[in-house]
Amino acid sequence: AYLYLEEWDLAAQHAQEVPIDHIEYGHFNAEAELNELWDITWDNDDGSVWGEVHEGKLYGVPAVALWEDDPRVDVTHCGEWSSEFGGKVSRVSSECWDYRSESNKYPQYVPNKYDDIGSDIEYFVGTESPLILAEVALRRDGNLAAFTTHINTLRSHFGLDPIEQPTTIGSLEWPNAEDDAWSILDRERYLTLWLHSRRQMDLRRWNHPFLTDSPYPALVPAHEGLYSGPRYMWCQPIPAQECNANRLIANNAELCGTIPPPGG
Repeated sequence: AYLYLEEWDLAAQHAQEVPIDHIEYGHFNAEAELNELWDITWDNDDGSVWGEVHEGKLYGVPAVALWEDDPRVDVTHCGEWSSEFGGKVSRVSSECWDYRSESNKYPQYVPNKYDDIGSDIEYFVGTESPLILAEVALRRDGNLAAFTTHINTLRSHFGLDPIEQPTTIGSLEWPNAEDDAWSILDRERYLTLWLHSRRQMDLRRWNHPFLTDSPYPALVPAHEGLYSGPRYMWCQPIPAQECNANRLIANNAELCGTIPPPGG
């Protein structure tokens, strides 16, 4: 909420109070409750995190297509294209319930983050703290040295190589060139918080060019080759329930519009 309100000092203050290894979970008992993330991925074909780059074009999920080797994007390939791109799909893993998406138009890739019916769901992670501090360093001070320190603290936590200090602050862009501070922050925030329900809000609050500038191929028909589908949907608005309950944004007309009070 502080990032939405551009309260950079408060955002930095609270981020510094959260250790990087802190995690708060939604706990699931495999015998008593249904883990819906596990159900719609590993135990079903309702959702696939499939992503590929073909002839310079991106299809599917950007995180998997562009950064699959990053440990923050760990997936199992249940199926693969068996012929030319856009052809039939073949099974490559017996671990999965199915090897094709529900539409049968693209392969089933499943995230290994929640690969068990009893997997606890991370809903608040300390690894967001250095990301907040890095964004504050750019927005408040334009401090590239501090930005680099925060990003490398985060990458060290995941066992990743450090980045060199970027030479410019730059700007958000799509495709992501990863060659300036803003595009690096965009990448690191996307990959660190993948499957944490943060991306939509980042895209919206940044007015990200992924939404505003780029056509996004949504589907690849199984027998018709490639085509550019409808533009990616605009982010959903903040729910009225959150606007009513969260005092930090309740009176912000830009974020919440005119929301009647509870019971009103």
